Amino acid sequence: MGTSFKILMAILGVLSAMNMIISYNQKPSKVRTFGVWFNGIALAFIAVALIIDLVMN
Repeated sequence: MGTSFKILMAILGVLSAMNMIISYNQKPSKVRTFGVWFNGIALAFIAVALIIDLVMN
């Protein structure tokens, strides 16, 4: 994949990490737990996509 893919994944990774930190600092609730899990999974998928991209090239 091209440079634009890596830039887009980096931007999405930073946004996901920031959102996960913001969710983690909120008052404990079910919505907070969902936000932390959802952003953690998104961050993991972004990392997997970047690793696959590195292996393919």
